[in-house]
Amino acid sequence: MGLKDRIKQKAEESKIPPHSLIKKNIDISVKNAYLGGVVLAALLDDAKIAEQERKRIRELGISLQLGEDGIKEVVNTVENLKSEAEQEAYLEEIVPFLKDRDVALFFLCDFANSNNFSLSTL
Repeated sequence: MGLKDRIKQKAEESKIPPHSLIKKNIDISVKNAYLGGVVLAALLDDAKIAEQERKRIRELGISLQLGEDGIKEVVNTVENLKSEAEQEAYLEEIVPFLKDRDVALFFLCDFANSNNFSLSTL
C-alpha cells in the first residue's frame, strides 16, 4: 500500500466514531474478546468472511480503538480455529470477558448483526 492509499485509509478511519463502550474504559482483553466473538459469528455459517463483513469487522475494531495489528491478530486467531471443539473452547475463553451488562448487550447486537448469522438459526 502506497503513501497515498495509507493517507486515504487514515482519513476514512477518522470518520469511524468510537464505540459506545469506549466510555466505559474497557480493558484490552474485553475489546479483543468482543471483536473475536463477532469474527466467530461471521464464520459460523460458511466458515468464510465476506469482504463486506471483513470491512465491518475492521471498522468495529477501529471503533473499539484496537490497532491495526491487534485487529489482524484477533481475526487470524479466530479464522485459525478449525474444529468445533476449538471454536467452543475459544467461546468459553472469551465469555468471562463479556459478562458486564453493557458489554453483553452491545455484543449480542453486534453478534446478531453479523452478515452470516441470524438469531433465527438458534
